[in-house]
This record gives sequence, structure tokens and C-alpha cells, in this order.
Amino acid sequence: MRGSFDPVPRNGISGATSLRRVLGLTEVTAGGVGIIIGAGIYVLLGAATAHAGALVWLAVLLGAAMSALTGLSYAELSSMFPSAAGEYEFTRHAMPEWIAFTVGWMMISGLVVAAATVSIGFARYVGYFVDVDQRVAALGLIVAVSAIAMIGIKQSARLTVGLSAIQVGGLVLVVAVGLPHIGEVDPPCRSRAQRSAQCRGPRVLCVHRV
Repeated sequence: MRGSFDPVPRNGISGATSLRRVLGLTEVTAGGVGIIIGAGIYVLLGAATAHAGALVWLAVLLGAAMSALTGLSYAELSSMFPSAAGEYEFTRHAMPEWIAFTVGWMMISGLVVAAATVSIGFARYVGYFVDVDQRVAALGLIVAVSAIAMIGIKQSARLTVGLSAIQVGGLVLVVAVGLPHIGEVDPPCRSRAQRSAQCRGPRVLCVHRV
């Protein structure tokens, strides 16, 4: 175990060859925004609303708070240990090597699962417009993104900036459409009796599935 948290050389490992820096603040920020927001808010928003009802905004607010804490933690650790190794490098300075090794592979596995989840969600949306097998659409997305990544980091960064702008723009559009309707729907009634009969109390709207 390492006994110090002193910053390491900028390449992370003494004597190692560092990667050439080609990404600027805009590209790095867009990458962080794209990772934090992700496609889950579009894929899972309907399912979350089905369970949380009119209080789904509170779930989104809690998720935003957790994301902010995560982002601030990464910013602090990245400034202390500026290395491309990411989570492995952070853990290596505080824990034994085997734990850092495990954390690194867990992050890789998590990214693989996340890529699969996003590709499946993309395929489902494509199915609404084009009659194509979901597996084909999901694999096609993975192949296309992999090809862009292999072309070069600059091309990948440009794509990331564009996709992040679309993600944020979509959320801004949803907020703009929903703002005029704030207060029109109250939290749904919880009891079965209230859902089956008229709810008592002023301005209560009960929405439930039959």
C-alpha cells in the first residue's frame, strides 16, 4: 500500500512514455457531459414515470445531485493524479495493487455492459421508424462507433461534442415544453380505494393503469 497521496508525474508512471494531448477543454467537457447524462434518461424515463408518477422530477433531481458529487470527485482526483489510467490510477495510490487491478477491470466490464444497454435502447427506438431486427441495429451501432474510434481520437471527440449537444438539446426541449404545465398534475393517490373512486381533496388527479 502506498503511504502518500503526492501527485505523480503527468504521465502517471515514472519513465513511461506519455500520450500526446490532442483534446481541449471543449472536447473533454463534452465527453464528461455525455457520460454523466447518457442515453438512460431517454430510454428509462417512461418506465420511471410509470412507477414514480408526478414525482419523477424528484428522482431526476436526486440523480442530478449524485452525478454532481461524482463529477466533482473525478475532477479532484484527476487534478491530483493526472493520468490516463483513470480509476485504476486513483485506486493504486490508496489501495493495494490487486484492488486497483480489480477496480480497473470492473470499470471496463461496466463500460461494456453500458455500451450493450445503450445499443439495445438505440435499436428499440430505431424499430419505431425502420423495420429492422434489434440485434442487427444494436450491432450496427457498435460497429459504427468502433470504426470512428479507430479512425482517430480527434474524430471521436468531434462526434462526442455533437452527440452531447443533441443530448442536452433534447433535455432543454423537454424542459421548455413542460415548464408551462408545472402544477397541473398533483402526486397520484396511493391507495387502491382512492384510485378506484374519486379522490378527496382539492385538485388531486389520480392516474393509474387498468
